[in-house]
Amino acid sequence: MQSAAEGAAAPSAPSGLPPQFGGGAAAAPPGAPLQAAASAVAAPQTAASAYASASVSPPNGEADAPHPASGETPAVEAIRLAAYYGDTEALKPVSFTAAAGSITALIGPSGSGKTTLARALYGLLPERRTSGTARLNGKPVYGAAPGEAPVRWHDAAFIFQDPQASFHPLMTIGRQFAEVQPPKLTAAANRAAAAKALSEVQLAEHVLDRYPHELSGGMLSRAMIALALLNHPRVLIADEPTAALDPIVKREVLELLAAKTREHQMALILITHDIKAAYYMADRVLELKDGALVRDTVGTAAASASAARQLTGEEDAV
Repeated sequence: MQSAAEGAAAPSAPSGLPPQFGGGAAAAPPGAPLQAAASAVAAPQTAASAYASASVSPPNGEADAPHPASGETPAVEAIRLAAYYGDTEALKPVSFTAAAGSITALIGPSGSGKTTLARALYGLLPERRTSGTARLNGKPVYGAAPGEAPVRWHDAAFIFQDPQASFHPLMTIGRQFAEVQPPKLTAAANRAAAAKALSEVQLAEHVLDRYPHELSGGMLSRAMIALALLNHPRVLIADEPTAALDPIVKREVLELLAAKTREHQMALILITHDIKAAYYMADRVLELKDGALVRDTVGTAAASASAARQLTGEEDAV
């Protein structure tokens, strides 16, 4: 895949934000297109029994996805998408689609290619380090003509692993919400929109006046979800958003992500080491190992609150 913007300067970042949100590869100012950045346990067979009507596709990286409704553009589309670190093929060609309102879980051991796939989908890898095609809402992530690329925070948003590291420690939560909102909004409108987003994740408006260190891990995770949902993206990519949380808070965050996926009719790409959570929540589970897609399980999601609660039951604790 040839780079249309190779060697171009990275987009300017909102002032004060850490690398994940403005100072580096993972973010861009509101309205900026997704574009290449300058830097870049196998599931047990019994896990699939969570589905009443699951099907397992051959491990060739080319399995068909559950297709969107006829005429509907997939929210996420990967066609033989691959990634390279130097001469190493870190991600072998993967193809799948995800419809609006669906949950796709990426599972596999550390180093299996989950995060590389997610970053390639979001345009966080240099274009010269990728091949194949990635589209979000029908818009090409790489090689797009001016004005045709997906827009960060609007077409798609990304939740990083560590919420504590994802917020700038010296800025209030409210100021960081304002950084990703359209510049034409007044301060009052900014705050009202941020407060509404926080209310959707059961956080009070006064959280906007707090600094990250004043919030618990669970509150920070909720604030991160609210920030990601602020501009109503059609795609949300979450990279192990519950990795540092205790089981009860983890359950609450997973339930929240599932509920907001359905409510906002967005496509959720969820990276997790929690195999039970993946099979309980997801409409589709992609298992990666050594950079290759080795299993593709499709079935009816068990994403109800009762199923999610089983994740922290004594007998089913993970």
